[in-house]
Amino acid sequence: PYDLLNSPIITSSSPTRLQRVFHGIKSFEAAAGILGGDFAALQKTDSGWFGNGIYFTPDLEYALAYTAPCRISHGSVFGKLGFGTSKSYYLVFACDVVYGNPYPVTALECKGKPLSPGHDAHVAVVDFSSGSIGDAKPLTPSEWSSKKAVGEIVVNDPSNVLIRGLLLFVA
Repeated sequence: PYDLLNSPIITSSSPTRLQRVFHGIKSFEAAAGILGGDFAALQKTDSGWFGNGIYFTPDLEYALAYTAPCRISHGSVFGKLGFGTSKSYYLVFACDVVYGNPYPVTALECKGKPLSPGHDAHVAVVDFSSGSIGDAKPLTPSEWSSKKAVGEIVVNDPSNVLIRGLLLFVA
């Protein structure tokens, strides 16, 4: 599934890509902020392994690793939707992301840096074999089939993102 990320086929005339992706969220307050137009670029929270921007993944299990159990507060906008305030939930946005010329990240050369010139996204395939996001390091194309490979997509323009839904999983 990651053949589109192979460097030899990514050219300056690459077609526009529209991809369904996920974004893990740690609180209902963060979800409300994002829905209100505040998709925080990662540099606001840390330097970003694969560059500054907003991070997504096509892998739901990987997105869930970025969440934490959270509860709906009584006065929040989500409290009016009828979900129990006594339960904890994991939150994930399902989104569509559009990009045209991704830069394939195969090492940590982009850590803390803006998107590479001429590219509107950074794309990395990482090793999620351990199940820990802290261990998810970039893989080279020759390693993709030998590890539990998941993708990460980094964009820096929120207008490239359309939120399709908020997925709630009972914790």
